Amino acid sequence: MRGLVGLGTALLLTLNGCVFGSSEEPPTFEELQYSEVSLPPEQARLEPRSITLSVGTIVKARVDAHDSNESVISEVEYRSKDPRVMTIEPAGEEGVYILIGSGVGTTELELYLAERRIAALPVSVIEQGSQ
Repeated sequence: MRGLVGLGTALLLTLNGCVFGSSEEPPTFEELQYSEVSLPPEQARLEPRSITLSVGTIVKARVDAHDSNESVISEVEYRSKDPRVMTIEPAGEEGVYILIGSGVGTTELELYLAERRIAALPVSVIEQGSQ
């Protein structure tokens, strides 16, 4: 992973809604918000409604789901629809994840709350230097 120095990316997910019980409707996804992005733009592009990584890029990020009032929605689970393209794994610290551009292609970052899918964001993994 060339050029990766001092990874420390904070990623805030903004969701419209709050924690819900099994009979309530899940929140509606609004957008992503990012702060403390330390990767050069040629390796990762974190947009409000999408993620683009170069193949082989590793992003360490604090991921917090928020509703439209900026309140934290707890217990959101993040999954990659196709781990051959992008993987997301806990980094060993609560709320911190590792995103890896595993292979060239497209997938989705899925957000689940109480085993209900509440959002899916498009993820593109491209060749190094293609951005």
